[in-house]
Amino acid sequence: MTRSNDATYLKWTESNGRISGQSIVVTEASGSTASTTSEVSANLTGTINGSNITLRTQGRNLTGTVSGSTLTLNSSRGTFTFRPGTVADLNRDRAALGGKVSRQRIANARAEAHAKQRAYEAAQQTMLRGLPTVVSNLTTWKQSLAAKNTAFTTAVAAVNHDMTVIDAASCWTEDQATNAETDLSTANDALGAYADAADEMNSPADALTQLLNGVGMTGLSTTDAAKVTAAKNLSSSVQASITATESAEKSAEAAAADRVSNIDPTKVCS
Repeated sequence: MTRSNDATYLKWTESNGRISGQSIVVTEASGSTASTTSEVSANLTGTINGSNITLRTQGRNLTGTVSGSTLTLNSSRGTFTFRPGTVADLNRDRAALGGKVSRQRIANARAEAHAKQRAYEAAQQTMLRGLPTVVSNLTTWKQSLAAKNTAFTTAVAAVNHDMTVIDAASCWTEDQATNAETDLSTANDALGAYADAADEMNSPADALTQLLNGVGMTGLSTTDAAKVTAAKNLSSSVQASITATESAEKSAEAAAADRVSNIDPTKVCS
């Protein structure tokens, strides 16, 4: 008996109404990811009395009738009709089912590849849609850091101006010293503000990293690839600038603080 997804063969010998033989079931693996066929061979026993037949195989009891060269069996799964077959027929069904599985395997692999490609392209499009916002935030971040560095530079310049005036004078006043200390405090605040901005949680640089995470660049147009490269370069330049600027600010603040702390007490105006 051959169906679309399996083929069942029964062979037996009969002696005094008793049947002894073998059942062979060749089945296409179930499911959409079929990759092989399975074949089960089991003992076949039973009895035959006139046209009535009872069989047991693979744990199932089957009853039916024999009419000429046709065998009809009934089970809980339905009624099945068998006709004479040969070993060549069995081998043909094995090949047919195996070929069907091979075609299914190819179709499944192709569908899986298409699904992965669609997901790959969808991830790229999501990234490209989010890129302008991230680049805008990176640019704003860069400008904000530059403004905070300018504030620090201005404050340090004020300290150094105060100290240049004090150092050049024949004597200095308490107000001049207070101004230098106040400007130094402003510089310290500006130094902290820059550091806070540089260490900002969920910075645009982090956002770019998250946006690009797991997204392949292969297949992007030249224009889109250039946008991604430009965003990466912008992020890298901002982070490199932060490292250099923080180092320079700390050095400048330390030098200014040293000048203020070393005002010559003997030159205070009396």
